[in-house]
Amino acid sequence: MTAVRPTPGADLIGALRNTRETAQQVRELARRDREVRAHERAHKAAGGGHAGAISYDWRRGPDGQRYAVSGEVPMDLSPEASPRETLRKMQQVRDAALAPASPSAADRRIASTAAARAAEARVELAREQRQELLPRGERGSGGDPGPAGQYAEVAEMGPAELVRRGGRVDITA
Repeated sequence: MTAVRPTPGADLIGALRNTRETAQQVRELARRDREVRAHERAHKAAGGGHAGAISYDWRRGPDGQRYAVSGEVPMDLSPEASPRETLRKMQQVRDAALAPASPSAADRRIASTAAARAAEARVELAREQRQELLPRGERGSGGDPGPAGQYAEVAEMGPAELVRRGGRVDITA
């Protein structure tokens, strides 16, 4: 029986095919690396002091080089000393989370959390401003708050509390 010998060009064709596939893999990894780095740099730049250090997950390509395939930038979501400072910080964190051209699902979750905390800070800020508008003796510091203090209590109630009370609250002194 005679052995079938590959034609001399078959080895060359196979080698060229492998070279093209390898080159394509390297191009795809390099493209992904650029996307990941740009994405994480956008978070870092917009987050300022509220953004931590960038960390990457790496993959070694067929050319032996390391390519970033994913990454993250931790964001500080802790409250600040005042509602006004917390509001500013959460707005910046939200903007940083949404800074890349294509925010991920995790980015949108961080933005949502920051937006919720910003809303809480706005409520607290409004509460503080309302207290500043009341005369000193009527700021609800315990005891009988008087009509102005009772009005402030009603103003702080949410719709559910007002409905629970039948939509009526006695504010006569």
